[in-house]
Amino acid sequence: MNMDQRKQRRELSEEIRIIDKHGKGKGYKTISKQLAVPVTTFANIKKFKVHGTVANLPGHGHKRKIDPRLNRRIVRMVEKEPRITAKEMQAELQGEEQDIHRDKTLKMSCFSKKEGDSLLPAEENPELRIVLLGMVGVGKSFSGNTILGNDLFHSKRSLSAVTEKCQKEMRKINNQNVVVVDTPGLLNIDQTEEEIMREIKKSINLAEPGPHVFLIVLSVKERYTKKEEEMVKSIHDTFGKNTMDYTMVLFTNGEEGTKIEDFFSGNKNLHELIKKCKYGYHLLDSRPEQVPELLKKITDKVQAAEGRYYTAEMLQEAETALKTVH
Repeated sequence: MNMDQRKQRRELSEEIRIIDKHGKGKGYKTISKQLAVPVTTFANIKKFKVHGTVANLPGHGHKRKIDPRLNRRIVRMVEKEPRITAKEMQAELQGEEQDIHRDKTLKMSCFSKKEGDSLLPAEENPELRIVLLGMVGVGKSFSGNTILGNDLFHSKRSLSAVTEKCQKEMRKINNQNVVVVDTPGLLNIDQTEEEIMREIKKSINLAEPGPHVFLIVLSVKERYTKKEEEMVKSIHDTFGKNTMDYTMVLFTNGEEGTKIEDFFSGNKNLHELIKKCKYGYHLLDSRPEQVPELLKKITDKVQAAEGRYYTAEMLQEAETALKTVH
């Protein structure tokens, strides 16, 4: 007799003793004390009274209206056209003998790449979580408003910090929940770096379970100097060795026709930063298609990374490593 069989035998013996004592008129609490078993175990007594057994019974509920053959056809349709909607699938499957109009399986059969995967609606993309980082006055809050398409973050051009606390906002864009967390500007003369970073760290919890991407915001109207390099180093030291695996450089204040490659190709240090950022770079200019292109670029990278995101545990590791250095 193997270990599983012995365990099942012990459990069955215990259940029989419980039922026997209950049959002799003893209450649940009394039996619990005598046999040293949790009171929750007595759910088996109720089960025995109803079904005459304590064995696991087959599940109940409505049977699926879609058979395996039709389900495979739905999966093939999704593989051929990943963005197909439930209504479009219903229209194409009208000739089928089975009732597909109210079967939730049809609505949940989109998004899967292969049969057996977790199925989500084709029109519903996974949530995207973004944290904005950068110096005072580069346009972080403006970028957040541009991405979400609304004036949710207080924004104005100023040499002093406009954003003093982390702020989280969310909006559904093209059937995708997009979360943006704005953070205080770095290298602010009114606060110490330690005070600013203490507040910026809160962005990780605000973007729980963690941000997919950090956007380091730089203005194309400002040169990338030693000051910006110090800002990037401060970000890296704070968030640790994994930082660049979840980072993109977002250039702001671009104008239509601006070739961003010309901007950074002549700056070796900026070029090196972009090469280290796994999410690459993007330019926000006046064109309306810039935001959809940015979100698609980030989403594609997230999908390629199998949905991975920066976590609170990574932040703790970075804090420990920083203490060790100092």
